[in-house]
Amino acid sequence: LTRRTSEGTEGLSLGVWSGSLLGDLNFSKFMTRPLYIGGPMHTDVEQPLEMLHAYPECPGSQRLTPDGLTLLNDWHKACDWIEEGPGS
Repeated sequence: LTRRTSEGTEGLSLGVWSGSLLGDLNFSKFMTRPLYIGGPMHTDVEQPLEMLHAYPECPGSQRLTPDGLTLLNDWHKACDWIEEGPGS
């Protein structure tokens, strides 16, 4: 679960590792990261790619657990953070 309000609940479904890395799909960023089959259970978003990661200091990240597991749905912010910001 990523968010629960009086209006409903949102979650992220991570089914199974696809066997591919993002680099296998010609991504130029995060190339060594595994790609899992699953994702957000909604389709009405501008950027349907959501990233589950352990960098709560990345701008725009939503902390899910006290130990730093976070969610981010802005690919450009993540790329900027690893190229130009403290994550570089």
